[in-house]
Amino acid sequence: VWEAIPANIDGKKIMVHAFYRWGTSAWQRTAEFARYSVEFLSSRLSPYPYPNLSVVEGIIGGGMEYPMITLIGGRRTDFTLFSVVFHEIAHNWFPMIVGSNETNFAWMDEGLVTYYTNEGKETFFTNDTIWEIEAAQYEIFSEMDKEIPPMRHADLFPPSGLVRRVGCYNKPALSLRALQGLFGYEIFNKAMQTYVRRWANKHPQPFDFFNTFEEVTGKELD
Repeated sequence: VWEAIPANIDGKKIMVHAFYRWGTSAWQRTAEFARYSVEFLSSRLSPYPYPNLSVVEGIIGGGMEYPMITLIGGRRTDFTLFSVVFHEIAHNWFPMIVGSNETNFAWMDEGLVTYYTNEGKETFFTNDTIWEIEAAQYEIFSEMDKEIPPMRHADLFPPSGLVRRVGCYNKPALSLRALQGLFGYEIFNKAMQTYVRRWANKHPQPFDFFNTFEEVTGKELD
């Protein structure tokens, strides 16, 4: 099945495409999910710069992102499909537009995207428990004495995957949520938008991100 619908990006129209096998019920909302995702992220970060966007049902589990296209596999409900569609589309900003090093500092890629994925799920499903669940899961893990600092090369995390996921996805996302709670939406959004604007089509290091937040908030955040 090939579906296409328009999305409104900063007053301009782009086409959002969904390609999926007939009979996969959750996928019938894919174009809707993708349009919401790209419009939401464009309003929160910076306008989506590409001429179109495609979401394709792939043959393996999980998702993989590239500029303008993502491949997603596995059995999905509406909620889990929305989650992975939003997540992979958010990678168009991190690390496609803002070119952070995914291998050296995976948290700058996956952590930022996970933060916005949770924001998108909370808004789309009007579900105010998304962050509560994220925090509760992290609290359980933090008591297992298996944490590794996020500032670590991706290949140096244990092979099991859970420790890397917490260090690169969940903990950085919760840290951003804490900053949002500390400074409020307006200042937090200004800091993120400033970071994206400054480092679009460039290659920031972690302290470029930290310094942007300290400058915009006027606080030392060590």
